[in-house]
Amino acid sequence: MKRKTKIHSLPFIRQVQKIGRLAASRQINRNDRYLEVYPELLQAVQALLPLDRPKLMLTAHAVFGWMPTQLRVNTGQVNTALNIIKPILEKGMDASVSDLVLLASTFQTVKGNSVVAASKILHFLAPARFPIWDRLVAKTWGLQPSGPQAPNNYFGFTQACRQFALDANAKQACAILRQQLAQAGYAYPMTDMRLLELMFFLPP
Repeated sequence: MKRKTKIHSLPFIRQVQKIGRLAASRQINRNDRYLEVYPELLQAVQALLPLDRPKLMLTAHAVFGWMPTQLRVNTGQVNTALNIIKPILEKGMDASVSDLVLLASTFQTVKGNSVVAASKILHFLAPARFPIWDRLVAKTWGLQPSGPQAPNNYFGFTQACRQFALDANAKQACAILRQQLAQAGYAYPMTDMRLLELMFFLPP
């Protein structure tokens, strides 16, 4: 049997075509607490800006309170993490792979370093620039959510989503999913970055 090509390895035009199909085929639960709580949590995190150490700690724990995963913070690295995140928020700088490695080792789960945790913190602080990365998103994208390659995998996914967000066809896919979410009762504002991530997260 021929092995199915993973999305991350497709040419860009075929990735965009795949995104269009994902947007049209996602199943949306009208009683999804994950979707219901998102806008209020996002508003609360945004109200904390500009960021300092206590606000970063509060953001990290609030974001992980949204998910059924225990957060373990390497408190000795929090100031370094803050020094990475502040220029991202204040100067529009990007998060490099090495930055992601540091953030993942600062915000951990019971399983160890967590790029998933880092991605959620970055998303809620800068929702137009960073998608969320987790097991379901990674599976649909075709790469591992954790492990040594996770920082590279998330970095590549982020760069791809930023390209998608500039493409007219991908933006149309975002509009389709936005309308479907509104019809299901989730009519609050969402960035295209969030919608792109949901295309990979929601079930078919």
